[in-house]
Amino acid sequence: MMKILLVEDDREQASAIQLALELFNPGDTFIHLTAGGGVPGVISNDSPDLVLLDLGLPDEDGLTTLQNIRGLSRIPVIVVSARSGMNSIVKLLEAGADDYLVKPFNAVELQARIRAVMRRSKAAPGSSNTTAGNGYVINFDRRELKVYGAFVLLSRNEWEILLYLWRNRPRVVETDEMRRFVWRRSNVSDAAISMAISRLRRKLGPAAELVKSERGAGYCFEMEVANHS
Repeated sequence: MMKILLVEDDREQASAIQLALELFNPGDTFIHLTAGGGVPGVISNDSPDLVLLDLGLPDEDGLTTLQNIRGLSRIPVIVVSARSGMNSIVKLLEAGADDYLVKPFNAVELQARIRAVMRRSKAAPGSSNTTAGNGYVINFDRRELKVYGAFVLLSRNEWEILLYLWRNRPRVVETDEMRRFVWRRSNVSDAAISMAISRLRRKLGPAAELVKSERGAGYCFEMEVANHS
């Protein structure tokens, strides 16, 4: 069970989001605020597990609310907004948002994003998130890949691809989402993304089977990762 702080000035929107999430987790509890000014107090006093933050608040800009949250806590924050501009998305991610979902959205996708964000937040500092198989070991915390006992160097972008797919497993990540959250720019072609995935899979060697291409949909990290300390 989770306690979710929903910061949304549109009561109908807030009710729809709450209803959708309650279908997945009936035991969750919700705190609803219609303005951003009271968010720090709720975080301090009520200790929610997650914040769903709209940007169009009547008293302050959502970016200011996010910055106030980050000055107080590392609580997971998912921005839920009708604003789809790349500049807004990048600015919010750089300010500390854990994810960004554009309205209107599917309730199943929102629930999947919440699960992914909560998995990342619950990984204890210093823990070793590792997956291993026949001929490979991947340590995601250290960004280390070993193939048949030898270290293989991945570029920063290749690690970002691998980490994003792993963190969102087993959900299929669409190419538009890859642009927003891996490349963080909108002018990356489908062909460029496909080529980057192909280069990554070649370097992964026997672990290439972990990164799957879903024709016409996107990409996913298919296996459930086992955690080894």
